[in-house]
Amino acid sequence: MESTVFLRAPHSLTDVLAGSEGTLAAIFSAELKISPLPREKGLGLVFFASVGDAMQATVDLLDLKPAAIEHIDRPLLDQTKGQLLFQPARDLMELDEKPCDAILIVEFYDDNVAERLSTLQSRNLGLRTTICRDAREMNLAWAVRKAGLSLLTGCVGAAKPVAFIEDAAVRPNQLPEYVRGLESIIKPLGLDASYYGHAASGLLHVRPVVDLHTQDDLRKFRQIADQTAALVKQFKGSLSAEHGVGIARTEYMADQLGGLLDVMREIKRTFDPKNILNPGKIFSDKRNHKIDNYLRDNFTKPIELPFEPRLAFAFKDHSFLGNLEQCNGCGGCRKDAPMMCPTFLATGDEVMSTRGRANINRVSPAKWSATSETSMPISPKAARSSKPNTMRPTWRTLRWNHPWPLPNIATAKCLPGCPRKILRQCRDTIATALGIKKEDVTCHVTLLGGGFGRKSKPDQVAEAAVLSKQLGKPVKVVWTREDDIHFDFFHSVAAMYMKAAIGPDGKPTAWLQRSVFPPIDSTFDATATYGSDGEMSLGWNNLPFDIPNHRAENGPADYHVRIGWLRSVANIYHAYAIQSFADELANAANKDSVEYLLGLIGPARSLNLDYKGDEAEEAKAYPSTRVACGAW
Repeated sequence: MESTVFLRAPHSLTDVLAGSEGTLAAIFSAELKISPLPREKGLGLVFFASVGDAMQATVDLLDLKPAAIEHIDRPLLDQTKGQLLFQPARDLMELDEKPCDAILIVEFYDDNVAERLSTLQSRNLGLRTTICRDAREMNLAWAVRKAGLSLLTGCVGAAKPVAFIEDAAVRPNQLPEYVRGLESIIKPLGLDASYYGHAASGLLHVRPVVDLHTQDDLRKFRQIADQTAALVKQFKGSLSAEHGVGIARTEYMADQLGGLLDVMREIKRTFDPKNILNPGKIFSDKRNHKIDNYLRDNFTKPIELPFEPRLAFAFKDHSFLGNLEQCNGCGGCRKDAPMMCPTFLATGDEVMSTRGRANINRVSPAKWSATSETSMPISPKAARSSKPNTMRPTWRTLRWNHPWPLPNIATAKCLPGCPRKILRQCRDTIATALGIKKEDVTCHVTLLGGGFGRKSKPDQVAEAAVLSKQLGKPVKVVWTREDDIHFDFFHSVAAMYMKAAIGPDGKPTAWLQRSVFPPIDSTFDATATYGSDGEMSLGWNNLPFDIPNHRAENGPADYHVRIGWLRSVANIYHAYAIQSFADELANAANKDSVEYLLGLIGPARSLNLDYKGDEAEEAKAYPSTRVACGAW
């Protein structure tokens, strides 16, 4: 492929990679061109009686070469009513005294700002014009525009301004005609829409207001999507100008691009012959994604709450479920200086953020009870099924980094020092790294001091040994916490499904447990998906409970990061699920948790705890040290 034929800049891949949405290559570093901050700014707010008038004015203002022309309209502006945060902006725009249907925010930079603002005002466009030179006033206007998405999705009712034709763009001088075309599609269906976005670029984030819970509006959703795609093609515009084709718009690419799509497929095959990078994006695959399939569960079937809400939720929807759908997923609740969610501040876990809670609830709270035996919903707690004699909870654990309270250190001196527990692995790793015999390596166990938290992975020891050899002197290698996380072997993510039939005495008469987790073997064998015999023997298939009918299962799970155990290995997630389930059963039986657990264990039995294991050789070398191995 001759680069000069396909690229504007020969021997540069920038133009090919830009807009490829991660389907061609992974970018690990980039050189950025930085523009200086504007020396001077000025803002003009132009108010209109209709969106169409604002679009025509956009065309009329392009000769002034503004830095930006942004459009906001009544559906967005109405959402600022009654909100203290936006009242200063409403006062600046005089929206309560002089309402309007559309506003253009016109910004000028640097050269002749005052002159261009004066020209803008003298043109007497629309209903009125307000000039802002004060930074506070300009920030108030921009704050309304930046909050556009959150404001729109926060509207009351089941019908929301939905994003599905929001990324189309035409040439700026075509905007008036394009908007008239959109209105001819949307208005006959009896729907409203919001038209906000980057007017100077010809890109409006158009969001028709539809109720995706109803079949009638789902039909309108499809009709608008199809007709808008045809309209954009008529204008020779772009159906996906900013946010990307993704998977939702792949069905339209063949019609939009024609023969060009085959050229793009060939480029994709050249860069990514195994289709590893972002499969299904831009080019439709066997999943056959459509713009109106794979919608969220809360749109395809009603959410059934397993509880009766006690609060009125009176501020907006008067409904717990209605408030769930206020969340648009923008992540404002996760900003650097969050104003809410103490639990997220304390834990940093996504599930503890406002968005995380909304997403859990959207899964459908009815699924928390795991009514399907094969379902594994994300839920931090167990819940009971509707059958009084059966319980079916599910638990999940996340990937864990190997925390260590002290600096991550490995030392190397004349004979490499090794603050590690697994001596033989340290010795073998150093011998391989330095190309020397194993018997020429002596490892010293430090009794106190820093060390690397993760178990059985002595790569930092090899790093210290190699550096020591290169420098010809003792070294101490210290990793930052960022280094440690970046190069870590993570403890497996896991999901455990439990089911028990409960007898009249509250004890289980039958017990089923299923687990899935990426196995440790996946670090060495990419095809490994099931837990090994060793992993299954750690707190799973050796359950010490006196239960007549017991079944333990393990399913396949692909790995996505390097797996490296914490010290208790698979016991961690297995014991978490089993012990939590036992506690839930005790609670259901209205019994003390400890007494119930002892009852599950049954009659007294003897266990042989004699030390055995792969480290027996090291254990003999240190007779004063006794290590307990096996299930905790």
